[in-house]
Amino acid sequence: MRLLALSFGLVSTSLSLLPYTPAAGTSPLQTNASSTYALGQLQISTPSTHVVAVETVGQVLPEATTAPSLPGEAVPIPIIVIVQPGDSLSKIAATHSTTIQRLFDANTFITNPSVINPDDEVRVPFAEEVLQTRPLPPAPKPTPKPQKTAKNPVAQPAPSTAPAVASGSVWDQLAKCESGGNWAINTGNGYYGGLQFLPSTWRAVGGQGLPHQHSREEQILRGQILQARSGWGQWPQCARKLGLL
Repeated sequence: MRLLALSFGLVSTSLSLLPYTPAAGTSPLQTNASSTYALGQLQISTPSTHVVAVETVGQVLPEATTAPSLPGEAVPIPIIVIVQPGDSLSKIAATHSTTIQRLFDANTFITNPSVINPDDEVRVPFAEEVLQTRPLPPAPKPTPKPQKTAKNPVAQPAPSTAPAVASGSVWDQLAKCESGGNWAINTGNGYYGGLQFLPSTWRAVGGQGLPHQHSREEQILRGQILQARSGWGQWPQCARKLGLL
């Protein structure tokens, strides 16, 4: 026996630390415990050795965004939303019962809550998750609507001062041959009005706008000016038909 202890009516246990070479990754302590037994009036102590492992001080656990779950507690599954065309943070927030602010705080890649792009992955934070609040950028000022400006009015021809011409005149006969007597005709063939003026010819004799926009008297006046300058040959077929050539 290593140690005999005399004691009367008591059971005692003694502990002592002994040198020990620690295993890798631990710093164990080795203890020597003596158990005491009564033998008549003698009590005998027998040593026993226990090794207590102590974890290395200074280990750092990985940083976690939420508190570790307790044994048996369900771990919530992260919700990731793939942005589709037409989506917005407000729409995603309403769908998942959260707010634009929390979505903005949980997704630091978003710099403007008003701008998200298709195929972006937006994480919906857990209801109990603590997030660092980020200041929202100021809302963009609405673009002022352009002021309506009056369209350029179509130049209206000046009021005609042409003298009246009796119905059935040679000009009415010429117009009937040229245009069926329709002073407002515009068929798109490049000739206008009862006397079928070209625009360039009409302007050369002082006309404004287009011939068919003017009265019969105005067109006859311009026809008279043209005939005085160039003769009836300006309407060769009809003038010949009417015997004017």
